[in-house]
Amino acid sequence: GTFSSTAASECEFCEPGEYQDEDGQAECKLVQAGYFTNSTGATEQWPCPVGTFSVTASTACEPCDPGDFNNDEAASECSRCPIPTTTVRPGSTFCDSCQKTYYWDSVYFEKHQTELEEA
Repeated sequence: GTFSSTAASECEFCEPGEYQDEDGQAECKLVQAGYFTNSTGATEQWPCPVGTFSVTASTACEPCDPGDFNNDEAASECSRCPIPTTTVRPGSTFCDSCQKTYYWDSVYFEKHQTELEEA
């Protein structure tokens, strides 16, 4: 979790969003997308849990937005739920709801009929 530039006489700690897992290095490594470090002097990067994602050099993982999901650890993005499914909560790991105008009849998705469609 430390580095030393060529002119420096002392080692410096890596900042959050960086890490160093090797001795004798002149700089820290940026955390990869899908991972994070939130402490100074990290010696490893930690994977984002399911339902979250991160970009390069992250200090935290962000929850997937409603309508998106992620069921993989160490994800760099979330996936959009396929029509007609969705999610209503941030950080979802699967699509657990129907989009408006659809419902689940225990076999397949059905579209609600509206008065305008019946006329």
